[in-house]
Amino acid sequence: MLRVIISLSAMVVLGQTQAADSFSGPDFKSLVRKTEPLPIGESLKAFDVPDGFEMELVAASPDIGQPMNLAFDERGRLWVSSTLEYPYAVPLGQPGRDTIKILEDTNGDGRYDKLATFADGLNIPTGVYPYKDGVIAWSIPNIWFLRDTDGDDRADERTKLYGPLGYERDTHGMQSSFTRALDGWLHITHGFNNNTTVNAADGSSIRMNSGNTYRVQLDGSSVQQFTFGQVNPFGMCLDTHGNFYTADCHSSPIYQLIRDAYYPSFGKPHDGMGFAPLVIRHNHDSTGLCGIAFNQSTHWPKEFRDNIFVGNVVTSRVNRDKVNWRGGSPRGVEMPDLIRTSDPWFRPVDLQFGPDGALYIADFYNRIIGHYEVRLDHPGRDREMGRIWRLIYRGQEARRLAKPVDLTAAPLGQAIAELSSPLLTRRIAATDYLADDIGAAAAKPVGQALGQADASPELKAHGAWVLHRLAKLDEDTLLRLAGDNSALVRSHSRSIAGAQKNWTTPVRSMVLDGLSDDSPHVRRAATDALGLHPHLDHVRLLLEAQAAVPAHDEHLRHALRIALRNNIRAVDRLEQLADLIQNKAAMRRLMDVALALETPVAGELLLAGISNANVDRAELAKYLRHIARNTPAEGLYRLADVVQKRFSDNIDFQAELLLAVNEGILQRGLIAEQGVRRWATGLTRELLETTAVIKLHWRADPAPGAPASAMPWIVESRSVQQKESRWENHPHSDHPTRSPWLAQKRNSSDGRRNENYITSLPPGGESLTGVLRSQPFTAPAELRFFLCGHRGFPNSPPHDKNFVRLVDAKTGAELKRSYPPRNDIGRPVRWRLTPGKKVYIEVVDGDTGAAFAWIGVTRFSIGLYLFSERRMISSLRPGGERLTGVFRSAEFELPANLTFTITGHSGNPDRPPNGKNYFQLVDAATGRVLKKTLPPRNDSGVEMEWDLRSLAGHRAR
Repeated sequence: MLRVIISLSAMVVLGQTQAADSFSGPDFKSLVRKTEPLPIGESLKAFDVPDGFEMELVAASPDIGQPMNLAFDERGRLWVSSTLEYPYAVPLGQPGRDTIKILEDTNGDGRYDKLATFADGLNIPTGVYPYKDGVIAWSIPNIWFLRDTDGDDRADERTKLYGPLGYERDTHGMQSSFTRALDGWLHITHGFNNNTTVNAADGSSIRMNSGNTYRVQLDGSSVQQFTFGQVNPFGMCLDTHGNFYTADCHSSPIYQLIRDAYYPSFGKPHDGMGFAPLVIRHNHDSTGLCGIAFNQSTHWPKEFRDNIFVGNVVTSRVNRDKVNWRGGSPRGVEMPDLIRTSDPWFRPVDLQFGPDGALYIADFYNRIIGHYEVRLDHPGRDREMGRIWRLIYRGQEARRLAKPVDLTAAPLGQAIAELSSPLLTRRIAATDYLADDIGAAAAKPVGQALGQADASPELKAHGAWVLHRLAKLDEDTLLRLAGDNSALVRSHSRSIAGAQKNWTTPVRSMVLDGLSDDSPHVRRAATDALGLHPHLDHVRLLLEAQAAVPAHDEHLRHALRIALRNNIRAVDRLEQLADLIQNKAAMRRLMDVALALETPVAGELLLAGISNANVDRAELAKYLRHIARNTPAEGLYRLADVVQKRFSDNIDFQAELLLAVNEGILQRGLIAEQGVRRWATGLTRELLETTAVIKLHWRADPAPGAPASAMPWIVESRSVQQKESRWENHPHSDHPTRSPWLAQKRNSSDGRRNENYITSLPPGGESLTGVLRSQPFTAPAELRFFLCGHRGFPNSPPHDKNFVRLVDAKTGAELKRSYPPRNDIGRPVRWRLTPGKKVYIEVVDGDTGAAFAWIGVTRFSIGLYLFSERRMISSLRPGGERLTGVFRSAEFELPANLTFTITGHSGNPDRPPNGKNYFQLVDAATGRVLKKTLPPRNDSGVEMEWDLRSLAGHRAR
């Protein structure tokens, strides 16, 4: 049944007239809003927008549910996916109550007067893209093509394109933000926590966990990963050059996407080249930013051009950032908010520019917006109210847009003219309409329009994409456009070349010439294109381009590194790069990207680099680990030789590097070759020669009852707990577990790297808890230390479970408290104290979470040390954890006391010790065990002392 929306003409132009505190009072900081919902008219009056702008209501419940994604079709109609089911998915096989609806202006007066329910029975449909005679949409558990084959504005045919896809672990991200690229692929954000495998008809397949972006063909034929990582992206848009931007509900909420790049995602590693750069370095006081729009059009005043807008569902605002271009890299500067309101129920989850130039806002109007922060069954969660607003500029300081065009009813020439619209939304709509709906019949008139002397740069760029998608763009036209006076046309020409499957010599030369173009946007497009067409001949030119790019153009620098990495894949033998091996600057750049390649050439390249380039010691371990994972097995002998020659006078550092090599070998499932084994054996002997106080001599024997294996022993430096430590662990009163504390290398914000921190982050044990308490000491006038760690997931409000506090030793009163900075890098803490009082410090980890649940401290100004460095003999040599053996000393006369440090494990820490690993003292004459101890089942070790006075005169081993 069709329903007509009641048109509301109420508008508000408030400028900055209301008091600031009405937009940021205590209720805006509350996870559960205390106020009651406002009637629509009152909500409209509550908005505060810049001078010249007006807010209008477009639609509201009950005509729509709670809106999630908005989109416009070629007729100018507004499509909205809305939900009553969220946050609980309907069981599969049962119909949901969610819908996709169409809002239409039937008489051209600028107001939506007709509403149609295009599809119902849906299940949390977060993604929607109008296409041909229907819409492509996500509804648990599939991406569907919903078609209207009889023209009654209701879907009568449903075809599964991709699925089933992940939704079981989380329903507030899933598949969303459907955004069409100019090349015709549909780009999609994949939200937090779910595991998804996407399979396509052509056999392509990708697997994703949590935040990612990917792209699909609209007929179900193909899928490709686009970027890796992000936490929970929700919202996507394009700029005029075709670059994608996403809003990530995270502490770094806006990214310009670089194809194949990695982005931070709750502790996941990057690809070896670091994470891609940011657009903004602030978070607008929120980790719940979603929906994003980028305005570069002249239809709004100049101060609002090159502006990014994002919906802030936590503070109930639409935030604004001015983009300053540093070369081809966008850098956002925080500006006064575009929209704010005194109604704390306003929750802007999606933003889209409509063909009328207005900014449309999907308002998930609700008392509660947090998915994890507030329990899902909280009775305050609203399931029905929702609103759509639009922000219109009616002032005189901007260029007026032509009236929106129904492309399906317009003459072909008018549809082609829309390719010149100042508004990107309309240009993209015309591009898709001409390529998808008109098809081959559009090729000739579009080609003629491109050839007109007065053709705008926008028409040339978008017209060329139309011809490309129709397979009607001839090479001469592409090369002519590549030399256009407009940087916009030149950049799109290189992007089109990148989308082509094969290159002729002239096209390849054209793209390579783009690396030296005056415009950084052209250089970026050429770089991206070269990354998609790997060839040995590109490597040297990409190295030259990388050397020339300014440091401030971070996105171009990262894109060049990705392109260089991809093109090294076309290198079959290291000899093909022989002329670069002696070029130290070139080798450093090649080594930098080789860390992201798992190929034999990458391993050989790094091995050649550490032999010839000036490699910083701090970087050697990661290089050696990568070499061991990738270099052909015969190259490991040369690796051992290189390290022994370069660091012949530093056996401790050799031991550290050997462990890195060991890790790489184990990951490949290899047995260390002879050169590495000789290296390990030599290190062990050197350690014994320099550390045995009584000049003990040792030999390695097979372990009785165990399969014969190679010697497992290796020398390593390790931080161990001091016997006379000034700290003691106490079980946490609420969640007692075994001790979580160990020494860990971390960086500090003042530039110190690989500094020893006391942390509660043992391998696999982030859910462990404990209270590390110092001995009492006399309070100084000032106490300083460095603090790192987390207080729950970054997109969640900080909890108070992890902290450092100073306690009065006499009364037990808390004097000072500091919380971890929610960062892996240590930050300084300074406490000003009343000197003379007896106090102690407690480092508390009370968080049982599986991630972002740890704390770390170091560099106390009063010398509170827990760990010290020791050189150890351990069974962690290459392959050591799978090797067995007995390390037996020669016979010696027992001293009165024997002091030693022991570390290690004895089976699964959650099970009783298996007793297979131990250290014992054996009577040399009888073989009787005199003393025995098991390892402490931790990596930090303990210092031990055996009193042997009762065994005076015995000889033992």
